[in-house]
Amino acid sequence: MFGKNNISFIGWLPMFEENMLKHAQEVESQTIIHCSYFLNNKSKTSSWINIWPTTVLRHNNEYLPMIMAFNIPLAPEKLYLDKEKICLSFSIVFPTIPIQWVEFDLIEQQNKSAGIKVLKIKRNNKGIYKIII
Repeated sequence: MFGKNNISFIGWLPMFEENMLKHAQEVESQTIIHCSYFLNNKSKTSSWINIWPTTVLRHNNEYLPMIMAFNIPLAPEKLYLDKEKICLSFSIVFPTIPIQWVEFDLIEQQNKSAGIKVLKIKRNNKGIYKIII
């Protein structure tokens, strides 16, 4: 599907959303971060994306490990993106954020290169967040 400005969108499929909601009902309490990743590949070379299973939410010296991810492969698997411009939507699930955390960081801990790093996300009461990477 193509949107404005020839941005290819790999987005939510009804079956994906239904499976995610079904799983969410099975889990007592959790934190869900919906991510939109925009790639502007000016060199027009093939790129890829994944997420490391060591991704965490961090507050001071406390960490919450990632439980699962939807619509993005776990490293070392890769999703190749060969379009000029692309948007990928994916979700990451974590345990419930402790009530004393007023804000937190999303950190993708990986071996070599820089990963996802979103700092100072404000805690809300719903446990559902949307970020742009």
